Amino acid sequence: AAREREEDLSRAAATLAAARALVTQAAAAPEAEQAQLLARRRELLEGLVEIYAARPHAAEAVTEARTLLAAQAEVRPPQPPPESQP
Repeated sequence: AAREREEDLSRAAATLAAARALVTQAAAAPEAEQAQLLARRRELLEGLVEIYAARPHAAEAVTEARTLLAAQAEVRPPQPPPESQP
């Protein structure tokens, strides 16, 4: 059981690191790729929460993932203006 907990924590840490790396990649990516990278980041973080939320030993990682998701939701890329209709 202890080994499984350690593996869970290791996987959660790797997922958080991958999510951080995607932010860095998105910042340097062309605008067209930014949304895809940030969507992948969101998927990683949501997956982490889904998988580990019920595991008390991973509570810190789940909390961090939720915090990062909330921050990402607040920072939306600029939306194009609505098309004018005749």
